[in-house]
Amino acid sequence: MWSDPKSWGGTVPAEGDEVVIEPTWWVELDLAETPKLKQLTIHGRLSFKDDPINLPSIKLQSHIIYVTVGEFLIGSEENPFLQKAEIELLGQTDSDPLVLDGSIKGGNKILATSNLVSFHGKKRSHQLTRLLETV
Repeated sequence: MWSDPKSWGGTVPAEGDEVVIEPTWWVELDLAETPKLKQLTIHGRLSFKDDPINLPSIKLQSHIIYVTVGEFLIGSEENPFLQKAEIELLGQTDSDPLVLDGSIKGGNKILATSNLVSFHGKKRSHQLTRLLETV
């Protein structure tokens, strides 16, 4: 569990931290709202806790989220996430960018992946319409 200090070697991530989920870890986000992180790097697995009674909404806040060889999962096809899930990407246009491979800038306020990001929520009850021109 994200809220368990033992999951992090003794200290739960705090505001401004650069958080790394290691390759062998499966962290389940069980907070209504994370602190505002500088960067979240996922080498292992991050999922949102399925607990609609005690946790009606979950908000993940970070300047950068980078899923490398890991997985970022919210619900599944078989078990959609029925709570409110929110991912807030923080920062300004001149904030520090995600740097890939030492020199390639991936941008800021970014969720980047080189592996698996999979989000499944409740079915929509209305149809979506695509705009063909500016409103």
